[in-house]
Amino acid sequence: MTDHCQKLCIETFRKKYEEKNTSNVPDVSIVTKMINSRTKTKIRINYNRENLKSFNYFSFTRGLFDYKTEDTFTRNYETIKAGDMLYIWQCIGKEGADHLVGHIVTKSKSEFSFGYGYTGKGWLEKKVEKHAAEKIKKKLLDIVYYVDSNEGVIYSPDYVFEYKIIMQLTKPKFNFINLIASAVLIEKDIILFQDKLRKITSPQESLTDVKIYKVPDLDMYYISYFIKLKELMYCAWSVGLDKRYTNCAGFLETLFGDIISCPGFTSKYSPAPKNCKQIARYATCT
Repeated sequence: MTDHCQKLCIETFRKKYEEKNTSNVPDVSIVTKMINSRTKTKIRINYNRENLKSFNYFSFTRGLFDYKTEDTFTRNYETIKAGDMLYIWQCIGKEGADHLVGHIVTKSKSEFSFGYGYTGKGWLEKKVEKHAAEKIKKKLLDIVYYVDSNEGVIYSPDYVFEYKIIMQLTKPKFNFINLIASAVLIEKDIILFQDKLRKITSPQESLTDVKIYKVPDLDMYYISYFIKLKELMYCAWSVGLDKRYTNCAGFLETLFGDIISCPGFTSKYSPAPKNCKQIARYATCT
């Protein structure tokens, strides 16, 4: 079932890419104002050019947030309703699936992507594996344990996903994304999802980064927003009941635990993106 859905999604992405569809691009004039006031909003940008409005922008998906003004969000997620489609994708790295992404397609064909990750310096894989091995050896399963926790942020649109889609389209012989779940959202999913996002305050309080990335081999750019949820911290590998510490898989599992399950105690990630699987009934893609 997911193979069929994956093919349909990739064909939709391919059409957008060929057409250089700009319907998902935010109001760049407001983004520019936000970046110009970054001394008070703590926004960083990885392309140091004066006129951002002159860039050619492109994106496969929209963000859950845009800007209404410099001080307020346009909360795009409020347009998501019961009956819309949820897809969950693994992003594939050199060692397999290492990032999990939520992708929602509404009945009106608006597409959103969102993932959870860290901002700042990453965690050290060897350190994680060392501590994980010690933890398993000692079998201290009743003790809450965390490794290299960092400030966590929601990526939306998810910049990793956007890049992996491009790579999948331009290098189809390789596998960069893998669809693991397709489901129709129900009312309780929407309530949990939107209640979580309503806790996010104004851009000045919650927006930590505006990232602008170049589309490989094209003079085009895509924008990703890093938005923090105060109640959460990013942690690649954790044991315990404290839900404040989580990774990309744990974040989506918390939101859609009736749809996916992400076991993986022995993985370098816990929960493990590579082990996530659908537990709800698959939805048919048309």
